[in-house]
Amino acid sequence: MFRSAITDSCYPDPFFKTLTMDIGYYINRVLPRKIKVRTDGKTASMKESSGTYSKEKFLEEVYMTEEEFDTLASLLRNKKNIILQGAPGVGKTFAAKRLAYAIMGEKDDERIEFIQFHQNYSYEDFIMGYKPQGQGFELQHGIFYGFCQKAANKPDQPFFFIIDEINRGNMSKIFGELLMLIEKDYRGVKATLAYSGKPFAVPKNLYIIGMMNTADRSLAMIDYALRRRFSFFEMKLAFNSKGFKAYQVSLDNETFDTLIERIRELNKEITIDSSLGKGLCIGHSYFCGEKFCSDEWMKEVVEYDIIPMLKEYWFDEEKKFVLEYYRYHHLKLAAAPAQISWNVDDGVVDFLPVMKTDITLSFGEKILIIDTKYYSHTMQTHKQYDSRSLHSSNLYQIFTYVKNKDVGNTGNVAGMLLYAKTEETITADCDFKMGGNKISVKTLDLNISFPNIAEQLDRIALTYFEDTM
Repeated sequence: MFRSAITDSCYPDPFFKTLTMDIGYYINRVLPRKIKVRTDGKTASMKESSGTYSKEKFLEEVYMTEEEFDTLASLLRNKKNIILQGAPGVGKTFAAKRLAYAIMGEKDDERIEFIQFHQNYSYEDFIMGYKPQGQGFELQHGIFYGFCQKAANKPDQPFFFIIDEINRGNMSKIFGELLMLIEKDYRGVKATLAYSGKPFAVPKNLYIIGMMNTADRSLAMIDYALRRRFSFFEMKLAFNSKGFKAYQVSLDNETFDTLIERIRELNKEITIDSSLGKGLCIGHSYFCGEKFCSDEWMKEVVEYDIIPMLKEYWFDEEKKFVLEYYRYHHLKLAAAPAQISWNVDDGVVDFLPVMKTDITLSFGEKILIIDTKYYSHTMQTHKQYDSRSLHSSNLYQIFTYVKNKDVGNTGNVAGMLLYAKTEETITADCDFKMGGNKISVKTLDLNISFPNIAEQLDRIALTYFEDTM
């Protein structure tokens, strides 16, 4: 099946051979060796090779339309402060720096400062404050204060202050009286700083670019006083952009094309999910940045980026997680929820309830119906008789699904109750043959590492479909 060292037991389906490395991976794992992100006021470095940089170069590297770039650049020039917001992996950090290059017309990292906010970031780190020095305390300038001074010394050149995770900090506390000074109409206007008692102004040639991940549902909303001083630009998914399509064509890989189509389908599911929405869609940058699709990138992107994210999204919806796992790890199987028609003799179905499965896996003539259950106790306890048994209603339900699906009594339809593992000492692990059909009851441990969860799910699929796949 696989043409590499990845064995069948790890990945039994060949369609997942060719994922690509992402821009996000590059930013998160490669750039940290080059970029020392400033979170504590220390010196940062994010140098790239110098040289001219144009709008055309931006459009070549960032999958954005010319109209979108023009809007973005205009907003920054006019408002002075913008926030790039969007779903995970849409390339906000990647685009922010290249936007600065495009406006400068060159790659000059001396005119760019990059920091990251966090919950403990303070005014003292950002502007100025007293810090221990020897036997006492000394008033020290913060990173933004120093960069403003640097920009003021070269008023004819644009300077760019980039703030990653801008909504993770207490921004009113961090900016203090600078909430007024960063506003466009107050640029160059001096105000007295609380600590030093000296006048200070934010220069007109300094531009602030913030990034905000809309997937951070636990974070507080942006403070209104700060919000009205920024323009908000939404970074969109670029799977349908001219640039991404050209990149996809350059890879010339059918499996990659299939994968991207599945990601589009997944994003539709995320968008219509009332608990998620479009702000948590999977971004295109997870699949960008490679000239060749390799097994290594495939395994890393799917196992360490996409699947863990889905597990977090649907941590309390076992059926969603299991369904998406089979969709992306077993591409030969058709995996989807399905509605089953009642097999009635006279055709009268009035008042009969709708039968809709959580997950239906099919390959050829074989079908496996999986009904996921999330109970505090997977077994019924009968205290009077000091015994335990399976939940009868669940068993009746899956049996009904199977028998109504297998109209011709072929035995090719099987059913499974899949319980999330609890702290119980006895867990369900049973196989029955009922009326010619296999009915199983299994337990899925979700409180272990992803490779071990994947092994459990792979075993389910392989056990039932191994003689047909």
